[in-house]
Amino acid sequence: MLKALVVKWNRDRGLLDNYDPSLELRMLSEEAREFYMAETLAHMLAERADFEFVLYGTKAKFGSQKLSSHIDMTLYLATYNDIIDWAEAVAEDMDRCLESALGPMCHEIGGLMRIALDVVIQCNNLKGKNKAEGKIIKIESPPDPVALIREQLDRMGF
Repeated sequence: MLKALVVKWNRDRGLLDNYDPSLELRMLSEEAREFYMAETLAHMLAERADFEFVLYGTKAKFGSQKLSSHIDMTLYLATYNDIIDWAEAVAEDMDRCLESALGPMCHEIGGLMRIALDVVIQCNNLKGKNKAEGKIIKIESPPDPVALIREQLDRMGF
């Protein structure tokens, strides 16, 4: 269900018509960097969810491209596979970092990620539809997903 919401988010903003591998890699790299800079569990979860949100969007954009020849497809596919291989390796490492941060509660990672993704999707839905350089522009006072995730973690006793 969350993947479908991310695809809808990208479709509603007209982002599925433009798969730009350089932009996708920059956005994924930015989210990875923010994850590794995070100092709290809530911040790590928010950035991991952001990374997943961008990755779902990358896959949807790639899949929705209209290609005019098999040569285009071959070039696009090679670049796409490199990006996905890298992103999946980074995601696995992020998950290991989260498991380490959770310690004996590491079995909760799946549920916590669903909560974090839900929060990130809700926050992203408030961004609107204005674009600059292929990205959606944040609103002036966006909600803080880290604070919202922290509230959820506090309620759950983390």
